Amino acid sequence: MLNVITNFIRRYCSCRDVVRIGLWCAVALCGGCNIRDSELGESLIPDNQLMYTEVDSSMTIKTYILSGDTLATNRCGAFYWGAKNDDCGVMKAEFAAQFSVEGVVDELSKGKVEVDSLTITLAVKGTLGECEGRQQMSIYTLKERLYRDSVYYSDYDVEGLMQDLLGNFCVSGNPSKYTYKVYDVRQRTDSLVVRWVEKLIDTANYSSDSTFYSVFPGLGFKRSMPNYGAVYEIDPEQSYMTLYYKSVGSVADITRSVKYSFSQRGNSANAGVSHIEYDYSDAKFIRCTDSTGLVEAEYCTVQTLGGMKSLFEISGRQLETLKHRVIAQGYQNVAINRAVLTFSTIMPTDSAIEQALNQIGLYDFYRGYLSEYDAVEMDKQPKKMVLNRVNGSYSVDLTSEIVKMMRDGDSVRRIVMASIPGYNQYGLQQVIVGGGGAKVRGPKLKIKFTSIGKFKDYQPEE
Repeated sequence: MLNVITNFIRRYCSCRDVVRIGLWCAVALCGGCNIRDSELGESLIPDNQLMYTEVDSSMTIKTYILSGDTLATNRCGAFYWGAKNDDCGVMKAEFAAQFSVEGVVDELSKGKVEVDSLTITLAVKGTLGECEGRQQMSIYTLKERLYRDSVYYSDYDVEGLMQDLLGNFCVSGNPSKYTYKVYDVRQRTDSLVVRWVEKLIDTANYSSDSTFYSVFPGLGFKRSMPNYGAVYEIDPEQSYMTLYYKSVGSVADITRSVKYSFSQRGNSANAGVSHIEYDYSDAKFIRCTDSTGLVEAEYCTVQTLGGMKSLFEISGRQLETLKHRVIAQGYQNVAINRAVLTFSTIMPTDSAIEQALNQIGLYDFYRGYLSEYDAVEMDKQPKKMVLNRVNGSYSVDLTSEIVKMMRDGDSVRRIVMASIPGYNQYGLQQVIVGGGGAKVRGPKLKIKFTSIGKFKDYQPEE
């Protein structure tokens, strides 16, 4: 039969006719196939192992805010001063710091000298708030010294250390350094300030560290007006005090100087502490309080320096509902492929993103940090939400946490969002993200899962 057909085509059909016949056959074959793509190969799957993969993002995430904890500010490598008032509430800071002489002071002992002037330079390495606001800084002497081997927390009473006022100075703008003239021989100065400055040219006060710190316990930097502006992060390594003096009776009118450093590194015995306090009474994101004492929030806030933390809650009941929905469709089980939680900043502006934390640590509520294996460090590391600066959002993979909840039948999982100790616990950073009650840019938990074990002949119950 095949030979007859072949001979007929060779004898009576041209090449064009052969192509046409082939196309007609292909159309006939394809037109007669009524199997959907999703069903291709289904006959090869065992009778009770049909699977289907889909994505669910319908879960509701509850969010709360938590007050921060005090932290050791004498070990943060910076001083903090100023006050700001914004959507994250009020933050106020003052500090006390010791200083020590750099180099030698032999020149002071060579004949009689007189002080020309004294300046204090504070190096700024960061700000938080509105730098245009004008604030007043008052500099005081301290009545007792600090000790480098002691621990001073952010609630330490810095103001209680302050004794005699050396001067008031205006702070505004955002320069890299502020320089204040505490004393100038050409200007009228309070006698108390004169006596304190004259102690700096008495070489007997430099005989030992203990003697020096007993005479000069340090300086206190206080806010003396209720104005708001920015909180400034002061770099002690680049901040210093300079004493300018002249030799009395010298033919050459030469002004010399002695430099005093606020540095706390190396062999320095200097110590310092910042007092930091927060007030959230006028913060815009607090909504209500539930029975556990947590503050349920429409917006979540994470701050450094012992400020606000936030918490999100994953409901085990909603995960159980997802599982029951899959079983109702005739499947025997559900497998979680991936679960990603995303929080979006409510103000993705350049200034807000610049002040935001690059990474936010995740911690089990009162249990410790969540961990994940780091292939680079070859060790477990704290799980982090990483900021995407392009769209102003944070994302984290919570697959292992969701799998564990479904496996163990947990009713709820509460996870705290906070700064990461040893990484960004210190510094001036804060971010506000949409919480569970936000109408826009709220949290999204996207779960990709596979429904497993559906019978081919399954018919849903009427």
